[in-house]
Amino acid sequence: MAAIEKVVNICKLGKKSKRGYFFNEKAVRDFIDGPIWAKRKSDKTAFGMVTHRNRRAPDKEADKELISTADWQLRDQHVVSTITDMFIEDGYWRARMLIFDPDDFVGTPAYEDIKFVYGLVKNGVKLRSSAGIAAYYNPVTKEGEKIHDFAGIDFTQNPDFAEGGIV
Repeated sequence: MAAIEKVVNICKLGKKSKRGYFFNEKAVRDFIDGPIWAKRKSDKTAFGMVTHRNRRAPDKEADKELISTADWQLRDQHVVSTITDMFIEDGYWRARMLIFDPDDFVGTPAYEDIKFVYGLVKNGVKLRSSAGIAAYYNPVTKEGEKIHDFAGIDFTQNPDFAEGGIV
């Protein structure tokens, strides 16, 4: 097998999510052109998983001091993809996603998740997705005025932005 590359919609610029949040082109462009995304892109550390299950708070009090929320995806070993690029196209904030080759992860906890996602996508399923975005949101308008980080994109049947998913 070989890894599969897909384009994924993050959101339609200016269109509100189910919870009323939205992003404008300037905030997205500033983030895409900035150093935080440049580092994540070069290191390939914007990960994808099946649902947001590994983007959670630690279970145990002791873990709260040792493992940040962002690190559970590595600790639990359920990463299925990485984001290799981001861009704006046709009014959408989009990303290029690399879904890993399952054969590279045989014997790891991620193997079954990768094999499952890989099989769905290989057979034409346009999975829906939701992004992990850390941003400052205007408390009145809910506009994401400043994007601080982009942790990745997870597959889900219930994305906050209706357009989220494989193009």
